[in-house]
Amino acid sequence: MNMNMNFKQWLENENYKGTHTAPNKEDAPLHNLTNTYPDDIYSDKGVLYYGDGSPFDGESIGIIRSAKGKPNLSVKIFRAVPDINKETNKKIKYYASLIYYANKFGFAPIASKDMFASELFAKLGRDKNKFIEHLEKEITQLESKRENKITINPGDWVTINRQYAVLHGQASLDGNYKILSKTVRAKELFTDGNSVHEWGYDPG
Repeated sequence: MNMNMNFKQWLENENYKGTHTAPNKEDAPLHNLTNTYPDDIYSDKGVLYYGDGSPFDGESIGIIRSAKGKPNLSVKIFRAVPDINKETNKKIKYYASLIYYANKFGFAPIASKDMFASELFAKLGRDKNKFIEHLEKEITQLESKRENKITINPGDWVTINRQYAVLHGQASLDGNYKILSKTVRAKELFTDGNSVHEWGYDPG
């Protein structure tokens, strides 16, 4: 994600949906791949014939096998998305730790441990209550700046394999990502036959 984009712009950017449209109801559902894959995808040769050589091919094929003929089977799906609030959450966590420290010991960490906290404490007259009040205001401001929560939406590319989502996050999102998950029905996932790991989410 271009960090100069806001949340809405990122959603509208093609990077969110992918470079091409995800499979939908016009494609084969997870519970019935007959019109897209040969029957041997369900055999002990499924991994060899239709995997991509990754160490998690077996897991995805196993899920495919378990979903055969079961449209209402619950299946967990995953998607790697930019962790757009990573730095904000990191700062909030840091400020909260300083508040905890001040409440416990009555002062901020010494300069050799935390220069920022020590200098702020001195600036506020070494007053514990002012120190805590200042940090609480900072946390409130940061929380108000958080971008809207990203969710898995109809039309998204998703995967039935968490490891695959992690791989995507590391490769495509420069490691600045988080993994979303959602439990859906097998009949809501579709494939065009390009990958046993990648699916389109279309709940109708």
